[in-house]
Amino acid sequence: MSQGSQQPPQEDEHGSLRGTFAAVMVLGFLILASWVGIFTLFLHRQ
Repeated sequence: MSQGSQQPPQEDEHGSLRGTFAAVMVLGFLILASWVGIFTLFLHRQ
């Protein structure tokens, strides 16, 4: 056993976090856009 094989590669961990961050930003944008759309619909129906 060598000690170099026990440490996980750092680049793969950062790559998955970038994907997670992008997914959270897209989801946040969709929630905000739907909220603004529903609020606009509410204002025009009064």
